[in-house]
Amino acid sequence: MTYEKNKFLLRIISLIDNNNNIKPTTLDFLRPFVNLENLSLNSYVNLKQLEGSYNQFYGSLKPLENLSKLKELNISNTDIDSGLEFLSESIEIFRCSTDYYKAKYKLNLQEQLDQSEARNQELKLLSAKQIREFAEKESTFQIQIDFLQNENHTLVGSLAIQLKQNKLTNKQVQSQIGKLKKDKLELQEKLIKSAACIQKLKSQKQT
Repeated sequence: MTYEKNKFLLRIISLIDNNNNIKPTTLDFLRPFVNLENLSLNSYVNLKQLEGSYNQFYGSLKPLENLSKLKELNISNTDIDSGLEFLSESIEIFRCSTDYYKAKYKLNLQEQLDQSEARNQELKLLSAKQIREFAEKESTFQIQIDFLQNENHTLVGSLAIQLKQNKLTNKQVQSQIGKLKKDKLELQEKLIKSAACIQKLKSQKQT
């Protein structure tokens, strides 16, 4: 019996074994099987199996529109997402559970939680590093501030001493000036007296 004849005689197709390792495909390959009565494309998956291979049918149910004898259809845990309007009214049992998506959601959620935890750890390490660097910078700044304050105190002290010395020096200068003025006055008085004596002597000599 040839393959072409088999296509017309085949009544049941079941592709539910997770080890099929079927590559992602649409349902177009089923168009010739017009006498199908039972079609199972579902996969039984869990979190571990999501990491491996499973039936990966996707797309529309439109390729099944000519399967007028189809009574039972199972597309659970596949990525078939449209085309219900193309199914024959002969279908009596239709299964399309979403265990796969629930499991996939769990896995994705766990991955997100792991990523979030990893990110939190990174942020904690980064925060600790930034806090440490800030503390080091703060310590350095404090050392510089202390140095500048000490230097300022030293300068203020030196300036006070200098001002005091200048004040003393100015007082000494003023005292010296006063003494010189006094000496000048005394000298002027002596000159006046000397001039008077000389004049007196001249007068006596003439007489």
